[in-house]
Amino acid sequence: MAPAAREQSSAPPRYFRIIGFRTTVLVFRRLGVFHAESFLTLYLGFTLVLIFLTFGASKKSPRGRVTAVDVCFIIAAIAVTIHYTFWFPIRFVERWGETEPHDIVAGAILVVTVLEAGRRVIGGFLPGLCVALFLYALFGPYFPGVFGHPGLSLSDILGWLYSNEAIYGAITRVFASFVFLFVVLGTALEQSGGRNLFINLPWCSWGGCVAARQRSRSSPAPCSA
Repeated sequence: MAPAAREQSSAPPRYFRIIGFRTTVLVFRRLGVFHAESFLTLYLGFTLVLIFLTFGASKKSPRGRVTAVDVCFIIAAIAVTIHYTFWFPIRFVERWGETEPHDIVAGAILVVTVLEAGRRVIGGFLPGLCVALFLYALFGPYFPGVFGHPGLSLSDILGWLYSNEAIYGAITRVFASFVFLFVVLGTALEQSGGRNLFINLPWCSWGGCVAARQRSRSSPAPCSA
């Protein structure tokens, strides 16, 4: 089971999140490092920060404040976001993807941070499966029979995960480019009452009235007709 979310009153104000995001974008642009991949790192970085601000480490975590463990993960998420954004052109353009020790360290921090964020939101099954596959790739030579394989080094695994082919890969790109926009649109419609507009308007155009629809047992599915 995933830990319960904190109370909404303890979450940062909406204007604070918007100003923080815009400030980060402007700083990256001023420093000349806001490249094509930066929106992925910003999206994932702010998502991780919001997760650690919203979800506690366990059900026994305080509901009204952020703990020291949460602060450590928030700092880790921000540090990895800055590192990947600054070093992406150097690593993937000048070094052709070759990793250095600081890339491995940042990759390990990102993997742990993402696994912990996933555990808090959806529970421990999928993060545990990821850990099992990670260990399988690392200790492949020790598995018997058809399950055995030459294996990969720890640096190779972390270097691949910390790249635009894994954590910052296609799935993150789809969420940052398309899914995020639909979530924002759905939230805006939900808070502004636009959902009821799209449901009631077809009923009124169909010849019925809203009160009759509310008294009926039918769902909004007939509106799709």
